Amino acid sequence: MILVVDGIAFQLGHGAIVRLWQSLLHDLQYKKDLKIIALDRGNLPKLDNVFVIPFPSYTHTMTANDSILIQKICDLYEADMFVSTYYTSPLTTPSVLNLYDISSEIFQFDSDYRIWMEKTVAITCAQRYICISKGTKDDLLNSYPAIDASKVTYSYYRPDIDDFYCNNSNGLHLFSNNKTEKSYILINELIINQKSPIFYKKFFEVISHLKNFDFDIICCNSGLQQIVEAKGLFETDTNIKFVTCSNKELGDYYRGAFALLCHAPSEDYAISIIEAMACGCPIISSDARYISEICGDAAYYLSDLSNKEIEIAIHRLNDEKTRSAMKSSGLIQAHKFRNVDLSDALISLLNSGLIDSQNESNIEFRSIFSSLRIIQSDVDTDVFVE
Repeated sequence: MILVVDGIAFQLGHGAIVRLWQSLLHDLQYKKDLKIIALDRGNLPKLDNVFVIPFPSYTHTMTANDSILIQKICDLYEADMFVSTYYTSPLTTPSVLNLYDISSEIFQFDSDYRIWMEKTVAITCAQRYICISKGTKDDLLNSYPAIDASKVTYSYYRPDIDDFYCNNSNGLHLFSNNKTEKSYILINELIINQKSPIFYKKFFEVISHLKNFDFDIICCNSGLQQIVEAKGLFETDTNIKFVTCSNKELGDYYRGAFALLCHAPSEDYAISIIEAMACGCPIISSDARYISEICGDAAYYLSDLSNKEIEIAIHRLNDEKTRSAMKSSGLIQAHKFRNVDLSDALISLLNSGLIDSQNESNIEFRSIFSSLRIIQSDVDTDVFVE
């Protein structure tokens, strides 16, 4: 099988998704009877058994032309299947879609924002779907009831054990590179949706007035400092620090944190919490429905965001016995993902999707979609729609 992979996520810098694809591409390159052709829009890692083609950067504009160019590559190399790392589509080559969350649908993000329009296009055109959690799978089927459930599966992320591992610390030591002299609560790749500002502002307000506690908040690899400051999200007495870090440094931040603060659903939640548990980092979460699938009892769930509830969470995590028990539970949960092979699940979907793509209705659909996409390219705008 010849597979074209669009490395758009590496260009866009979606850290958690990039880490997932670093692991996935590493495993896929060794699969028998699979030739991978990767489109490098920027920052694609070097892999021994992957043929790399330099490709234009994604700009959120002229997306129909982007599909046409992808299809030209697929045709040139006679690709059997296509996979995008982040919601791009060819014209006629059948595809399997990796889905990280359905937040844009659940929270009704601005549907005029081009990337969410393209996400809908990618969902509509895919032959098969692989989600990073059961919760994401359920959300997909609820949001798109026309999708046949038999065409959707899920498989969890397996973190790199060289970067995400546990040491013997109690998780309260200071990571020397974080430029703080205090304990810190970690947020990894801050995602803003309709509910998260309420969650974060409330949490920050409470901890800034806690007696006997003095925390910094460290946001790793967020890239949203100007956006969130403009929204007034971080108008708080708590010291907020934004850092960009490598995978190895992120592992250090997990191991040194008082806790990982997680608001779900977001694109990275099923990735970051597995990494955090593997590093022995306790988790404070806003939504048990999503997180409990991954964490079980290895997270402290906030139900009503009352001042008292947040105070109790901090005090309990500061208790040595409670902290040790949560750390142990997290390590047990994380161990369950050590033998997960996302690449095997993807290969299975690629094979079944390729068979499906040969039926008459699918061929007709791709032909119609191709015609419409070409028409779109004639009238598409070169304006970045935000």
